[in-house]
Amino acid sequence: MIADRNLLFVSATRSPRREETVRNLRNAIIRGYLKPGEHLIERELCELTGVSRTSIREALRQLEAEGLVESIANKGPCVAAVTLETARDVFEIREALECTLYETFAKRASSEQIKAFAREVERVERVYGQGLEEEMDDACEAYYGVLFEGSGNKSIGPILRSLLARLAVLRRRALMKPGSASEVITDTRRILEAIERRDPAAACEAGRRHVRSVANAAMEVLAGMEEKNDQSPTTMPDPSRGV
Repeated sequence: MIADRNLLFVSATRSPRREETVRNLRNAIIRGYLKPGEHLIERELCELTGVSRTSIREALRQLEAEGLVESIANKGPCVAAVTLETARDVFEIREALECTLYETFAKRASSEQIKAFAREVERVERVYGQGLEEEMDDACEAYYGVLFEGSGNKSIGPILRSLLARLAVLRRRALMKPGSASEVITDTRRILEAIERRDPAAACEAGRRHVRSVANAAMEVLAGMEEKNDQSPTTMPDPSRGV
């Protein structure tokens, strides 16, 4: 369990506290502070966050719905581990959704929304190009936030956010592979160029290529993680470290 209380502590002055509790726990999982298979003990989480057991239980239910936490018989809630089969399934769904997202954004987004997206692409290029790991999650969230708003589809955002969260740890490890960050930069630039041309088909195809590129890198990382687990079953991999 995390030793530094500041990483999870929920401020009493912020509202609503439930959302902050969920966000802090989610970030701890995504960034590898809470590791796959780790038992999430309510009492310890209450001490770390400063919130009630009821709030912790609600947060864990939310994270379970997102696929980041799983309940195991005779053990309770644990950080979910992603298998090759699960990752493949999620990437297939993500590919279809992102294709639709870029396509609809190219059709429906206003000129101002396209300019806002261009600014977020520049931010992604800077953050990923410089390897600023602590800024990657915020850059990703802002990037998709513009897309969700400009697509005009209110249903796609919550679904795709859930999928992205489930693979966030794996995605961060994949980005540590040589050349992965530059591929992301190239892909997002292609997507932007298609959107600026108002070419839905090209935007969809560029988005599909991007997801497949990320999926290939992530699946390679996951296969290596599972191989290490088979060789050393008592040692859990640390998602916060490079491959």
